[in-house]
Amino acid sequence: MNARDVADMLEGVGLFEQFCGTWVRGLHSDDVARALGADPSSAVLRTIHELNAERWRLPGDQPILLIGPIGDAHTLVVEPQSYLGAEPDRLRSLSSGGGQAINIYWTVNLDSGLTLARDGAIVTALSLTAPHIDREGIDPGYLDQDLEAAGLAPGQDFNARVAVAFSLAGRLSGAIVNGNWFGLPHRQYLATRRRR
Repeated sequence: MNARDVADMLEGVGLFEQFCGTWVRGLHSDDVARALGADPSSAVLRTIHELNAERWRLPGDQPILLIGPIGDAHTLVVEPQSYLGAEPDRLRSLSSGGGQAINIYWTVNLDSGLTLARDGAIVTALSLTAPHIDREGIDPGYLDQDLEAAGLAPGQDFNARVAVAFSLAGRLSGAIVNGNWFGLPHRQYLATRRRR
């Protein structure tokens, strides 16, 4: 997907200005929800469009999680108004026991990140705003070749870097997120932690 395709998809589902998505390998939706502080019994089936239409009726102080399968072995979490999946401790938990978690997020102020966690450790974390600096993790340069293969290049605008991040998540998970995923019903959960 190119930058325009990704931007159009996110704009079409109301996630263009802020986004938090986490691809998790090997965990079912209820297990992912628990790791993010949600009660599995709160689950109801919703598409993103239904969630957007009903959001005003939901508690304003609870993060909303839309969680569903993507590809053969991954679960995708989309948070319309929170960033629980971007928290390092939660990524470590989601990837423990030989698992993997990939998070992409940005806020309306363009605070942003791309993080890969494996087997309970943050392998690398970088900013989408400045992807060549401010890196963290046990191997900060681990994704460099994959980022280059996905199209990361100097001087790109933010939308192009977002498209690179989505391509990278697709390469690492084996599943590209597209408008079809958002058109399907997935489990909507309410987490207990207040939004930051």
